[in-house]
Amino acid sequence: MGAHRLLAVLALFGVGCRNGNLRVVRVTLTADPQSLDFGSTAPGTAVARSVTVNNLGRDSAHLRELLLEGGQAAFFSASPAAPITIEGNASATLTVTYRPLLDGSHSARLLIHSDASNNELPILLTGRSDVCGGESSEKSLRVVSAGGDFTCALESSGHVKCWGRNKFGQLGDGTTNNRATPIDVLGLPSDIKTVSAGYGQACVLRQSGRVLCWGTQGDNFSGSRPHPTPTDIPGLANVTAIAVGEEHTCVLTTAGGVKCWGTGEDGLEPLGDGLPANHGDADNPEPIDVVGLSSGAVALASSETNCVLTNTGAVFCWSGRNAGSPRGIPPTPIDVFGPTSGVVALSVGDVQTCVLTSGGGVKCWGQNFSGQLGNNSTVDVLSGSVDVVGLSDAVAVSVGGVHACALTSAGRVRCWGANGSGQLGDGTSSDRLTPVDVLGLTSTVRAISAGYGHTCALTCDNRIQCWGKNDEGGLGDGSMTNRLTPVDVRF
Repeated sequence: MGAHRLLAVLALFGVGCRNGNLRVVRVTLTADPQSLDFGSTAPGTAVARSVTVNNLGRDSAHLRELLLEGGQAAFFSASPAAPITIEGNASATLTVTYRPLLDGSHSARLLIHSDASNNELPILLTGRSDVCGGESSEKSLRVVSAGGDFTCALESSGHVKCWGRNKFGQLGDGTTNNRATPIDVLGLPSDIKTVSAGYGQACVLRQSGRVLCWGTQGDNFSGSRPHPTPTDIPGLANVTAIAVGEEHTCVLTTAGGVKCWGTGEDGLEPLGDGLPANHGDADNPEPIDVVGLSSGAVALASSETNCVLTNTGAVFCWSGRNAGSPRGIPPTPIDVFGPTSGVVALSVGDVQTCVLTSGGGVKCWGQNFSGQLGNNSTVDVLSGSVDVVGLSDAVAVSVGGVHACALTSAGRVRCWGANGSGQLGDGTSSDRLTPVDVLGLTSTVRAISAGYGHTCALTCDNRIQCWGKNDEGGLGDGSMTNRLTPVDVRF
């Protein structure tokens, strides 16, 4: 019998009463199997598996809660709903459904809690999703990240290339010269896991959990000057995710905590510690803990505002005018969505924030002067959120400066909001209050990234196509001309 079929045994003890006499109640539960692997499926497609919970004792077992936890818990569901009673020497069948909305490998745990004890019966859940559907088995390009008029990409070899604006050395090539085509970032090790581009800085996360950055965090950062080659950030280890914002950077740790460093502008306090911004200087960044987020965070996003998603499904945001507070700019995290919100991913921009829900919809809030909330209106939403019109099959969302884009389960891209530079990719420069299709994409798209005035897509045929603002070469097509529809990056 394989390891995945091993019985997970949980002995639960309680106190019962029969005919006025106290007696010890013994309930023994087993689960078969103790792990469920859902294999590979396309984003938005549901796959169901069964698990049997056996009551080996003579007394009834009462399952008071079926709790899903972990980084991708929102992609899994279990039925029937608790409470569930299993009579003595009987069993119950639970159905677990996996419906991924993001590309990649996903895992979670189903915890079966009984009212007879505080102990729990855990079942490991795993699955994989590939929007390309096997179309591209060898992906030479792994990540694309669009920033402030520049873009970076991670190759499967571990090399990072950047192109576009280079005023702060954000291309990492040792110069401050703009580049209209990709150039190698110098001095990086080969174990790069991901890359994130912000306004004037880019950072990479290593497999070891260390972080290296280059460029600078903006004109307001103490001692701000170009840093055109990567520098290791001190005081950081065991990092699992990075998000480079407008003039600051935040990271997620293996413990589920969040740390930030940098500065803010116009009275913003992006570091989440409740104190005036600007910790350290450009030569000596000092990552600090965000108040109230020492554990439980599973995803984060940064721009002017910062937001995190927790393992309970709650969303917390701080700083910025799009943090979800009608009473000004919160210096420490506030609860924007509760644990039952169904949020599975989030993205923030200059003036708006959007989240992806488990049903394939997108909700946004913040300023709305160019229709960037996607609800067919230009009215600001500073408290609560609105649904983006016409999206029910989204598997990713990316928010740029004053626009946003969604990737659908079919590999299409739809964008809305400001379009003065063609960043919506619909062949016009007209703002759109609801999502429009990006025209001219030559292959199924597996990842998107919205920058401050441009947008890029990573395709299943291993290309990057970009559109929008290009006066400093951020589209990577060898020109400095804005593009209203996608063009190939010239690697």
